[in-house]
Amino acid sequence: MKTFTAKNVTFGSGIPKIAVPLTDDRPEELIKSAAAARNEADLVELRIDPYLARQAEETGGPGELTKLLAGVRAAFDGPVLFTLRTAAEGGLYEVTDAKYREILAEAAESGCVDLLDIEFARETAAAAAEDAAKAGIPVVFSQHDFKRTPGADAILGTFMEMERAGAAIAKGAYMPENGADVDEVIRASGLAGEQLSIPFILIAMGEKGRITRMHGEIFGSCLTFAFLGGRASAPGQIGADVMRAELGKIHEAGMRKGFIFLIGFMGTGKSACARAIRRNSGLPVLEMDETIEERQGMPVSRIFKTQGEEAFRDMETELLESLYGQESAVVSCGGGVVLRERNRRLMRGLGTIVLLTASPETIYSRLQGKTGNRPNIRDRFSVEGIRELMEVRRAAYMAAADVMIPTDGLSPRKIAEKILSERESGNFV
Repeated sequence: MKTFTAKNVTFGSGIPKIAVPLTDDRPEELIKSAAAARNEADLVELRIDPYLARQAEETGGPGELTKLLAGVRAAFDGPVLFTLRTAAEGGLYEVTDAKYREILAEAAESGCVDLLDIEFARETAAAAAEDAAKAGIPVVFSQHDFKRTPGADAILGTFMEMERAGAAIAKGAYMPENGADVDEVIRASGLAGEQLSIPFILIAMGEKGRITRMHGEIFGSCLTFAFLGGRASAPGQIGADVMRAELGKIHEAGMRKGFIFLIGFMGTGKSACARAIRRNSGLPVLEMDETIEERQGMPVSRIFKTQGEEAFRDMETELLESLYGQESAVVSCGGGVVLRERNRRLMRGLGTIVLLTASPETIYSRLQGKTGNRPNIRDRFSVEGIRELMEVRRAAYMAAADVMIPTDGLSPRKIAEKILSERESGNFV
């Protein structure tokens, strides 16, 4: 992926940049907020719609826009992104397409902004982009949907259209209804990272999508949004100071990549292998299921019964997120942790994922009398039942694995020796 630089800030490599939206509706407050962002933001997003809405009420027109832009430019020495959001995109100012283009053109020609946000679905998007190009201002094409999340392939298709239309950066922000929607956004980021030549921003909004704002370095987004002064401009935003600390912690963990994650179907020997690795390497062991049980005060089977599988998967994700900033360890994962795209990406950001495999017959033998706290297999415990569930999960396991080790006929000690040998030889990512 190519990087893009605006006013000495480079997008598309390293730690995601932090943009602080300026959403005040009075010029003096906007300029004051821009000055306050100097030590917190890599760039500011001048959200002009609150200001324009107030101006329309008081004077019937947009007012002295260029003068305001000059004031913001003087107050903030980094890049300024100019954005006009209408109600459909979560904004406050309704305009015709012609007026939308006129306002963006004035901003582009002011000499006081460095990037121009253009909503890609607007009929005047192409014309507004041409105006920006004539003024020498790069464009962020954006797509917002506060009602639904498109599929990953659809998001990628839109981003590719944005790139062909001349975007310097492509942006998508979507409201998820459930965890599957968040995973679609994350899957789209993986596709975009592989197929786009420009940096991109991908956000799942709201509390469900908070992970996409925090882990852009892992998922691929070049920029995230955070607020100053306790006022978020979109659902799910967090404070800039917290964001800066979290991004640094995530980056450091990604540089170390010291974790070993053992994944695989139940009965493949993850727990025993983890203990053997601890004996040989000194790495501490974290048992995911046991840790969740301790936090919740109940066994996994009861969590499934009282709260449901989706809630349990949320607990797994929260546990993985909490590992950023902790010392490296060998983690024995629950059998279904890889079913979520976000979990696979979180683990890969921390270290290496080792898939342990075994035949259904071997697993059946190992699990005899041990299915009481395994809700997904308890009621269909047979070689065929195991085979069927393994097949359901096979694609997710293969997508996650960096290293695969068959465990049939091997002791935990031998498996641990294989894993540590791979690690020492530098074959781990």
